[in-house]
Amino acid sequence: MQERDLSKLGWRELCPVLFAVPGGWLVVMQRATPLTDEQAERLDPLSILSRDDRAIPAEPKASSFGMLGDHLVVVDYGDNCT
Repeated sequence: MQERDLSKLGWRELCPVLFAVPGGWLVVMQRATPLTDEQAERLDPLSILSRDDRAIPAEPKASSFGMLGDHLVVVDYGDNCT
């Protein structure tokens, strides 16, 4: 449910939610490509998750991120705290 609500904010850093079942039992997001080992090594998760104007609640680990085209997005967000 939190991914659905956060996705509605339209933040470019979040993988968009396309569909969600009430109650949070199913969330369908746009398919993001997992990070390559090289991308994961270069990743600075806190620079994406923590901004002056907002914080994205996600774990700062490579598996929380993916690529939509050439853009890095958070794919696992909402119920974890940094």
